Amino acid sequence: MSGGRHYELPQLLTVQEVAKALKVGDSMVYKLIKQGKFNARKISWGWRIDITSVASYLDVSLRLSRPHVSDEEAKRRAKAALEMIGCVK
Repeated sequence: MSGGRHYELPQLLTVQEVAKALKVGDSMVYKLIKQGKFNARKISWGWRIDITSVASYLDVSLRLSRPHVSDEEAKRRAKAALEMIGCVK
């Protein structure tokens, strides 16, 4: 379709992928979804979580738990956690 608009869909992760990135159990991810920490949607058989909300959560969590870590380092570590599960390159 020439001249049409191009929309990029968000990359969505499963509960299991998020649990692996955060190094927690599935039940903790469900708890975080319930608390509104992730932009997540129920899709018939399971939850799908927007990768950007996971990256933001990792970034904020790292800054709160380790205030001495620079912004660049926090972003690098968040990206590394998502790379570990093959979500970003």
